[in-house]
Amino acid sequence: MTKTFSPARIKVRVPTRKWKSKSEVEEWARETLAGGPPKLNATVPPGHANSGEPATWREVQEGLLAEQSVEIFSDPPGLIVTDTDTGVRKFVPSASSTGLVLGKTSPDQFMKSIAAERALRDFVDRENDRFNKKKQSEASMRCANWTWEWYLHGKRTREFVVDHDEVSTERVWRELVNWGLGRNGYGRQTHQDSTYFYDWIGEAEISNPVFRLSTTRIQHILRDRTRSGRDLLLAAIVAGPLSGLTDDEFAWLLNRRKMNWPLDEPTRLVFVEIGAKIHGGLPISSEESARLQDVLHQARRASIDSQVSQKALSTVE
Repeated sequence: MTKTFSPARIKVRVPTRKWKSKSEVEEWARETLAGGPPKLNATVPPGHANSGEPATWREVQEGLLAEQSVEIFSDPPGLIVTDTDTGVRKFVPSASSTGLVLGKTSPDQFMKSIAAERALRDFVDRENDRFNKKKQSEASMRCANWTWEWYLHGKRTREFVVDHDEVSTERVWRELVNWGLGRNGYGRQTHQDSTYFYDWIGEAEISNPVFRLSTTRIQHILRDRTRSGRDLLLAAIVAGPLSGLTDDEFAWLLNRRKMNWPLDEPTRLVFVEIGAKIHGGLPISSEESARLQDVLHQARRASIDSQVSQKALSTVE
């Protein structure tokens, strides 16, 4: 068996095609590097907005670089190993990101750092296989509990950092993003929030009512940086005045979002004021409770009317 080695840094012509998504572009780039986490080195061509600026995968998707020669390289650096008998290509990372140098660092520390680098690569590779957007879509089709999977991902991330004190949580998040390119991987925010979710809840079973909430709802809760504030919101959702709200209604009430609010601004401000009291753990009066339910009823009615109007309009068109 003969093998050849080449740097995972390739100049390639961008094909002319209709890309379905940015993820599809990243997948093409990853295949170009035989599985290496891809980065793009190209500039936006003349005649386009941001001409001369560094190009992104999004601009490749939009066709701005069709038939242009670009450079795709791996991060971390590595080699592409090709079996000349079968033609099979494989990406192999070839550099450590620790910055340690044998001779300037004790052999034990150097070897420990190399072992940690390998463990990190193995971890982010496995996590991107089991925790990605495609898996989430499949879970949704099966009505499986993705919030539980989200929690487990955060648990595994935190445990890895505890077991490998040479590697920071920030580094793990960054490498999860890098190695998720072209694999339907998530952005940093999702990895970060899942870790913070585990930090907040701690050891728990799937029967815990928090796992009945959507990941979107939990992300809104996590915007409160205090454990007491998060606990108050969870209690209000599970068996309190915030039970039965949709994710949009919850976001409106806590002033996390204004988009698609169906009523006027003065009513929204009243709604937010009541939400602030609940969030602060303060009791609301019977009048405020009635007002809360009245506003919710109006908002839901207005949303339904808007949907009916839009459907009627599309039918006419």
